[in-house]
Amino acid sequence: MKYARALSEEAQKSAQEIESLKEERDRLARELDECKARAFVAAPPAPTYHVVEKGDCLWKIAEAEYGDPFRWPLIFWANRDKIKNPDLIYPKQQLRVPRDVSQDEIERAIREASERPRPKPRR
Repeated sequence: MKYARALSEEAQKSAQEIESLKEERDRLARELDECKARAFVAAPPAPTYHVVEKGDCLWKIAEAEYGDPFRWPLIFWANRDKIKNPDLIYPKQQLRVPRDVSQDEIERAIREASERPRPKPRR
């Protein structure tokens, strides 16, 4: 009888320990998911770079990089240290193409681009 009682107590302890370990595993899994979510949000996309070629203009570069030529002001704003006039860019200039822009910035860029005349193709 003592042996059976001891085994029963040992089984109960083991069951409690297993349950405790399962709870700890679940807690750690939730914590890991939260960390992954924070890490994903915390790492904005890195900018890419575009090397200007003869015949390029910000309109053309924005169309190639973003699929929307009206976003060219985003490239202009990101390169104010290199570009003083958005109509004058030069071959071999390396321009930053930002990827971590907000929807507000995109809308502002499109508004600004819409207010300017479209570039004339160079021959």
